[in-house]
Amino acid sequence: MGSEAEMAEMTKLGTMEAFMFGRMESQGKQLYTLAVPFVFKDYEHVNRVLSGSIGDYLASFTEDNGLKLLGWTHSGFR
Repeated sequence: MGSEAEMAEMTKLGTMEAFMFGRMESQGKQLYTLAVPFVFKDYEHVNRVLSGSIGDYLASFTEDNGLKLLGWTHSGFR
């Protein structure tokens, strides 16, 4: 289907309905926060943070780039 950047562009154009990001940083420099090692203590902590106002704030940067974040997930973190 293409790279994440290509899939993001296809979603913005309406030629693709949705996709899952592996790296959110391309949608806003503030999203690099999620890639910083040791920011979260454990999975409970990361889930609590991303389901609250901080998660909403970070999601707004995807919307600034023409996308709508439907939810958060993780596949591990440092």
